[in-house]
Amino acid sequence: MMNTLPPNLERVVGSFIPWARRDDFIRAFPSQEHVVVRYIARNKYKFPDNALLKHVELPEGLQQVDDHAFARCSSLTSVTLPQGLREVRDYAFFGCSSLTSVTLPEGLQTIGAEAFSWCTSLTSVTLPEGLQEVGVCAFCGCSSLISVTLPEGLQRVLEYAFSGCTGLTTVTLPEGLQTIGAEAFSGCTGLTSVILPRALKPLADANPYLSRYQYTFI
Repeated sequence: MMNTLPPNLERVVGSFIPWARRDDFIRAFPSQEHVVVRYIARNKYKFPDNALLKHVELPEGLQQVDDHAFARCSSLTSVTLPQGLREVRDYAFFGCSSLTSVTLPEGLQTIGAEAFSWCTSLTSVTLPEGLQEVGVCAFCGCSSLISVTLPEGLQRVLEYAFSGCTGLTTVTLPEGLQTIGAEAFSGCTGLTSVILPRALKPLADANPYLSRYQYTFI
């Protein structure tokens, strides 16, 4: 089933896509050069709590995935996010318990609060260079996540960002990181190693949930 969107479309809200509950695979928007979808607006009716949705492919030109856009889509296993995406906002993929991996595109600047929290099957996430902020509780409760490499250019890892990631064993911190929230790695009971530039040792030492672990300097 293919839906044709008008050529002047710039914003999509949930009520515009009544077929979302029925399709297993949703290629959200047809690939047409004259269609530029810049935002997916907060969706209260169709995408959140959608137990049938398994795959999402979002179009080139998308700049923002808005609050709660795919929250609690419990069968969602894969997401294709396009180059040019700048922000994944608060709770965008909250509680997507079947999501196993996410590759975030270059150019992404911000991951919002609880954007991927309680994605309990998430084992790997690729964070792009140029990312500036990992928001409050962005990946908290992702108990299957094993390792995280924070990219060059990242400035802020906020409170509870990776809290409760009990499977996390290794964290790599980038040079230039300015802020690590005090509880950013609380409850990471499997964490054994923190890899970081020597210049970041004072920042790690000041964090009660990192200073207890063995450092490996790079």
